[in-house]
Amino acid sequence: MRPLLKWAGGKRQLLPALAAFYPVRFERYVEAFLGSGAVFFDLLAQGRLAGTRVTLADVNPDLIGCYRTLRDHTSHVITALAALEAEHRSLGEACYYDVRDRRFNPARADSLSGASARTALKSSAAFLC
Repeated sequence: MRPLLKWAGGKRQLLPALAAFYPVRFERYVEAFLGSGAVFFDLLAQGRLAGTRVTLADVNPDLIGCYRTLRDHTSHVITALAALEAEHRSLGEACYYDVRDRRFNPARADSLSGASARTALKSSAAFLC
């Protein structure tokens, strides 16, 4: 397992150095500023969080919404991403601006106001692009 996103301040490249400071075992794991979740995914991949109560948080509602949607509707997000990939292959750079300006931003506003799961799927797929 590895992070889905590259994130400002991400720890992916620091994992070998950070691993030396990981506790031997965890009773509870709290990641208050999740971002890409590099440390969390590293610990998870090593099986070091098995049986541990985990709390993941971030102040970025788009990020947390994306992780929740991926957790709850993985196959639907993958389908939406495949459609976006095909569209990008056909339209190129124009697709990026269309997704950002005409889809993601309005879908983001809808999801922040409590819109449907369908809107959350579109917003999460666009966020991952």
